Amino acid sequence: MRTFYLVFILSLCFALGTTAQSFQLGFNVGSSVYLGDMDTPNLADKTKDLNAAYGFFFRQSINGHFNIKLNFIKGTLSAADSISTLDWQIDRNLSFVTPYSELGAFIEYDLFDVTSSEATKWWTPFVTVGLGYFHFNPTTTLNGDLLELQPIGTEGQGLPGYSAKYSRDIMSLPIGGGMKVRLTRALSIQAQMINRITFNDYIDDVSSRYYPEYEDLVAKGASPLQQLLYSRAWEVYGDVGPDVIGADIRKASPDVKDYVFTGTFSVILNIAELNGDSGEGCPSAF
Repeated sequence: MRTFYLVFILSLCFALGTTAQSFQLGFNVGSSVYLGDMDTPNLADKTKDLNAAYGFFFRQSINGHFNIKLNFIKGTLSAADSISTLDWQIDRNLSFVTPYSELGAFIEYDLFDVTSSEATKWWTPFVTVGLGYFHFNPTTTLNGDLLELQPIGTEGQGLPGYSAKYSRDIMSLPIGGGMKVRLTRALSIQAQMINRITFNDYIDDVSSRYYPEYEDLVAKGASPLQQLLYSRAWEVYGDVGPDVIGADIRKASPDVKDYVFTGTFSVILNIAELNGDSGEGCPSAF
């Protein structure tokens, strides 16, 4: 949250100090969804994992087609094996919820010029690519308590012979596009879809191809929470304890990384035109 306020204040100071007519401030609202190891076979089920996302951005036009943008977005991702129709996912019985935030720098390409003083179009499709600093923190609920999963090490992370605990701060590669519509000189709207490639497989806290062996976890000093959460099949089978998973049981796919899709709608203010915009008439040549 401190980073959010710092970026907002610095960006706002830059916006107020600029004299460029093409400098814009935008506000985003929409939804986000995760794709990864907890996907169900029915894509319609992903609608249950849609969560709100929101943010803001500052954009500067380089010329009539290229723009640079500083973007901040915040939201929530979630998934649960319990909504699957596959027996092995139901038995796995994992779930997660994570807040996320991303600060990213983007380059945009507008097919038509809607920014410069020579612009004759009031709408344009666009494509965009960026590089982001992405933070996440997967959690789950056990007996009514909300638990952060990364410190627990549900796949044995941190124990002798196992990998280190993964970082919750990663780089992302956002790629997408959308449509911009300039309503007046000072006001525009846009809709966009962005796919965030994370190069990471732990947004859902699930990655290992096989479950660790329960006896090995215990022998190497696994905490009680590690023993309970390395698998939650025991909740499906009844109160039989956490050692119900045998050796060489498939858990997930480390080869397939996690993705974050966002769809947002934006309202955009052209800073330099706010005092001079008459707001009259329909969109036309500018």
